[in-house]
Amino acid sequence: MKKNFLLSLLAMLLPISVLADVWQDPATKVNYEYTVGGSTAKVMAGATTTAGSPDATGSIDILSKITVDGHEYAVTNIASYAFYGNEAITSVSVPRGITYIGRSAFCKCKNLVQATLSASVDSIDMSAFSNCESLSSVVFPQKMSFIGSWAFNGCSSLNNVTLPSTLEYISSDAFGNTPWYDTRYAAAADGLFYIDNILFGVKGQYPTGTVTIKEGTKVIASASLRQCVDITAVNFPSSLKSIGGSAFGYCNITSIEIPAGVTYIGNSAFNSTVTSSL
Repeated sequence: MKKNFLLSLLAMLLPISVLADVWQDPATKVNYEYTVGGSTAKVMAGATTTAGSPDATGSIDILSKITVDGHEYAVTNIASYAFYGNEAITSVSVPRGITYIGRSAFCKCKNLVQATLSASVDSIDMSAFSNCESLSSVVFPQKMSFIGSWAFNGCSSLNNVTLPSTLEYISSDAFGNTPWYDTRYAAAADGLFYIDNILFGVKGQYPTGTVTIKEGTKVIASASLRQCVDITAVNFPSSLKSIGGSAFGYCNITSIEIPAGVTYIGNSAFNSTVTSSL
């Protein structure tokens, strides 16, 4: 009796987990997660080997809201692994109201040709569209701020990309192994490698001594100059707004001055960099 009482008391003290319910759009077979009584929903998460919406097929229009039992839920994000490995999807349209596309959300969707992103999309997480072999073009919202590691890496048909001018963070490998990136890299002269106003990395030998980043550069991509161990100083342009994570990791910089206009410095941007002044 005493044992049962203690077990009951323990159960009462433990936090209660609120399990999400799932609603499927009958038209597209896309699954949405929501919590009864809440106000928001998301495209259902999957796992590393299973998509959240494995039966979705064809041209997909993500809903901006769902209604279940008379209650409306605003759809705010596409969760990680939502369509991972789904080879039946050919296009996706992301509506206004969705701000975030999760990790590996469309990774390995090999027949995805087109992705249309609304103006509300602010962040695309790591590997979100990686290895989408048929994806040929992406036009980003002009107010988007974040493109994560490997976000479009391995998209072997991606020739047309228009990057937003508002980016605060982009990984140096976000577009690796795409024609859009590779043709620009091949055509560039040796030295610091830029696309538009973004410093992506180095072509040829690593720089030594003092490095001067050209005026007009707004973003230094994450890991762009990582392990350039012979860099001892950096001259930043007044135009600079953002320095990505690990951008100068494991360099040997002895003195540095951050411009007043920089509003973002990523994690470990100067990791293991010996500095006498910052």
